[in-house]
Amino acid sequence: MISNILRRSNSIFLRTTLSSNKITNVTVLKNSLVLNNNNNNNNNNNNNNIKQSYNKINFFTTTVPNQNEKIELKQQEQKQQEQKREQEQEQEQEQQKTNRINDEIELKIKILDNSLKYVNLYGWTSEAVSKACIEMGYPPITQGILGDDSAYELALYFVTKCNTDLMIKLSDAENSEQQLLSGLSKKEKVKLALKLRLSMIKPFIGRWSEAMQLLANPKNIVNSSPSMLTLVDNIWYLVGDKSSDFDWYAKRGLLVALYTSAELFMLSDTSVDHSNTWRFVDDRVDDLIKTIKFKNDIEETVGITLSTLLKKIQK
Repeated sequence: MISNILRRSNSIFLRTTLSSNKITNVTVLKNSLVLNNNNNNNNNNNNNNIKQSYNKINFFTTTVPNQNEKIELKQQEQKQQEQKREQEQEQEQEQQKTNRINDEIELKIKILDNSLKYVNLYGWTSEAVSKACIEMGYPPITQGILGDDSAYELALYFVTKCNTDLMIKLSDAENSEQQLLSGLSKKEKVKLALKLRLSMIKPFIGRWSEAMQLLANPKNIVNSSPSMLTLVDNIWYLVGDKSSDFDWYAKRGLLVALYTSAELFMLSDTSVDHSNTWRFVDDRVDDLIKTIKFKNDIEETVGITLSTLLKKIQK
């Protein structure tokens, strides 16, 4: 009896205990799931916070340069500005240099041009240049900008100026000289051009021998020659000469000799309005044209003769 009671009691206790353990296990399991869920939520929140923080940092670093980049950009800008300033200074210095050269050239021309009115009184000398400087308000030493030989520079300036004036006269379609030139033969054009050029030295004919001596001086001949060559080249160009062979040199050499001899003749010419000089020019140009024609005829004859001989030899 007692044994049965004990047996039942133990059974009831055991069931109670098992039931209690089961409830406890369920509760523990439930709590564990809740805890895990909370942990997952916390982890997700943490991950989201990390991502947001990273995005903020990435945005900051990609949109705002760091301090070193700022310094580097500033240095580059300063370097570019310095280079720009240097270029501007170089351009300004170059422009100032050009202006100084132009001013000096302009002053030289003014002094030389003003000196011409003193030539008949003082000759082609440095004294004439000094007088011009004083009149312009400069000290006589100012003629030093012309070089060591201001007298020669004065003579060379006048010759160059005359050559330029002749070219302008004969090239200007509105000039009466150009109209006359257009209706003349080549021979007459050469005569007219030479007479116009010679007439430019008439105001200084009494002192022109001094200028010729300066221009022909051995130490100056190298600088003087181009002015004479320019004169004869311009004349042949204006009359329409288009020779490109040996005739080009022959014609210019002959015309140099003709013009020089005409100048020398003009120095001793006492006729009214230098009429004898103009007759001398006409005669010498006629001879020049005959010489050129004779030379061409000889060359043509020689060429025909050689051609005939070659043909006979080949036969």
